[in-house]
Formats: sequence, C-alpha cells, structure tokens
Amino acid sequence: MIKGPAIITGASRGMGREIALRIGPECGSLSLWATKENLLKEVAAELSEKGVKTHIAVVDVSDEKMVAKAAAEVEKEFGYVRAVINNAGIANPGPFDDITVSDWDKMFAVNARGVFLVTHFTLPLLRKAGGGNIINVVSEVGRLNQANNVIYGASKFAVVGFTQGLALELAPEGIRINAIAPGPVETDMWDMAVKKRAGAEGKTPEEFRDAVIKKIPLGRFPTTREIAEAVAFLLDDDRAGAIVGDCLFVTGGSTVY
Repeated sequence: MIKGPAIITGASRGMGREIALRIGPECGSLSLWATKENLLKEVAAELSEKGVKTHIAVVDVSDEKMVAKAAAEVEKEFGYVRAVINNAGIANPGPFDDITVSDWDKMFAVNARGVFLVTHFTLPLLRKAGGGNIINVVSEVGRLNQANNVIYGASKFAVVGFTQGLALELAPEGIRINAIAPGPVETDMWDMAVKKRAGAEGKTPEEFRDAVIKKIPLGRFPTTREIAEAVAFLLDDDRAGAIVGDCLFVTGGSTVY
C-alpha cells in the first residue's frame, strides 16, 4: 500500500467515503473533497478516531478556482501527495430526447472537466513526492454504454481515454494513472438512477433492480468495500506496480463479452 498523503474527491459518502476509510490508516493523511461540508466533517471524525490526519475542502470539481484553492491548501498542509483519487461524479439518466444541452454541459463539467482540473492542479504535488498514483473512478458504462444513460456513459468514456493518454506521459516520471470501473453499487446516486431509469423503461424500481441483477453473472452488486479494496490494490506499487493506463472492472462479470 502506498504511504503518504492522498486526495479523494467525492469523499463525503458512498464509494468515496468507503475509499477514505479503507486507505486512510495506511496513507496516514487524507485530504477529503466534496460539496457538503457537514458530511465531510463526519468522515473526517471517523478517520481521526483511526489516527488519520485529515484536511477537508468544500469543492465543486468543475470550478477551476475552487480546485486551485483546494490544491494550494493541500500543499500548505501536507507539502506533497502520493495519490489522487478522482471519485466525484454525477448521474442524470433518462431518454436522450429528454436530455437538454444544459444537462450535457453539467455532466461533462463534473465528470470529465472535473477530472482534468483536479489532475491539472494536483499533478505538481505528485511530482514533489517523486511519483505516485492517480486513480479515476469511472463506470462499467465507460466501456459498454446503455440506453437511457447516454450522456453519463459518454462522460465516463472520455475519462477512460484521458486516463490512457496521460498514463503514457506520466509513467516515465514514476506516476501511474489507472481507472476503476464499478458496476452498479448501492449508493444514494444509484438509488436516484434506478428511479429515473425504471420510469424511462416503464418498470418499478424493484423490477428494474431485479433485471439488472439478472445480467450480473455473480448474481449481486459489487459493494462499496469491494471498490475500496480495488483502489487499495492499484495504489500498492508492490502488487500493482506494472499496471499503467488500464481500467479495472469491478462489476461481478456484467461487462464480460
């Protein structure tokens, strides 16, 4: 496991929170970024009980000034970072005919521009450490898009491409960048997506959920803990040191084809 400070975006709940609780004790220091300060404080309190030094920043990752300010705070607090986990994201499923230009712009502002901005402003902190890791949390739809989820999938495809290209540039500097593509994970965002996609397909949320599970060979959804363990694996240079520019699918088999 990588030692030293790490940044996690979207760290206040769901997968981001679980990632923070999993890697925090081994990293020793974490900077937690999200839009809801009260939830960030709750995660920070849990980590403090485990002896983890924390810094929190209220950040909309699509906002250049906010990202730049948070990165500067991290540099002042920790001096450098050894890992950046781009986990912040939004979803807005529905039929393509219902999607507006504003919906498209907002989706790409957070899911794609946000990854670029966070990487852009934190890369100098990884270089100060002499190397490290960037992990971009995408989705299974970054490989195989879905009906009634088009612009979300498109934004995740963009991040997979970003990951691959930047990996080629950064690997010679000892900075590995990879992506993790979870399948459906039962979080607040998934619950919202289920309701909207079920409505678009004329199903109840329960019917939609059951239909999704039937397509997963493992017969269940991945858990937030399993996503966090995948992140911990990729951060470990001893176990994953040769994995560069790749995308690790944690889906229960739903993307096997």
